[in-house]
Amino acid sequence: GLPLLLDCNLGTSDTPFNVTWFQDGQPLPLEGHDYLQYLASGSLLLQATSKDEHPPQDLEGGYSCVSASALGALTSRTVNVLLASMSKFHQEPSPQTVPAGGSARFECQIEGVPTPVITWEKDKVAVPEMTRFISLPNGVLQILEVTKEDEGAYRCVASNSVRKDISHEARLTVITGEVLVLSHPAVMECMAQGQPKPLVSWSRQDGKPISTDVIVLATNLVIRDTRRHHAGIYVCRANKPKTREFVIAAAELHVPAPPVILQPPEAVSLSRGNTVRFVCNSSGEPPPVLHWLKNGQPIKSFRRLQNKN
Repeated sequence: GLPLLLDCNLGTSDTPFNVTWFQDGQPLPLEGHDYLQYLASGSLLLQATSKDEHPPQDLEGGYSCVSASALGALTSRTVNVLLASMSKFHQEPSPQTVPAGGSARFECQIEGVPTPVITWEKDKVAVPEMTRFISLPNGVLQILEVTKEDEGAYRCVASNSVRKDISHEARLTVITGEVLVLSHPAVMECMAQGQPKPLVSWSRQDGKPISTDVIVLATNLVIRDTRRHHAGIYVCRANKPKTREFVIAAAELHVPAPPVILQPPEAVSLSRGNTVRFVCNSSGEPPPVLHWLKNGQPIKSFRRLQNKN
């Protein structure tokens, strides 16, 4: 609803001149348009009839003027007029659950004229100005090396000269890898029956000795605090006393672990036409799947790109 003044003033001149305005190459009518006002100076005023009224879409276009007199005519350059606007959110942040020390990524997508500025809030307060919080111009918020204190409700705020819009909130949940993934107790049972009563023993299939922190209770193998080195295949062997007769059973212990970047990609400077190679090594159980991003956006496959394990 704000006014816009387009000048077409040749300055002081003793020679009378006439001004004609054009929109997209077509002359504008002198009357009958509620949003156009011709000024005595030759300028054109575009203005809504009230502050709250939104001008019609057909006001958009390229405007130019021609000043003509007995001496000749001058044509101005064209000015493109766009009505300020802002769409609804095309994408709003989604809830994230990440292990402590990992990375979280929220994304908002919205269009507008002028381009909306996107800021981020946590629990309705602006996110802290820390290097771990990276707000990219494409509407992505990255949080690196997350901690338990980062938990909360995140939302984006989009604003331009028209209005301000707020996305719905998305919860960030930070799980402590030690508690959720590793430190669960594990019990492997081996029930053997026979006459006389079988003798039960445990071993690892890979030949490594069983860790000293693993306890044998009756015929069960108990690991009170599972760690990465406990993972493997365990073999239960039931022997008939005083004979060489035995039976075996095996069970595999998986110890999930959160993904960890062991070797992050390094910055590279090259001249145009050269080949660049980025290396990113990680560990975790199960083995992590790596995804490459450019400026916070997933990289689309194309002929010159090769992604190797």
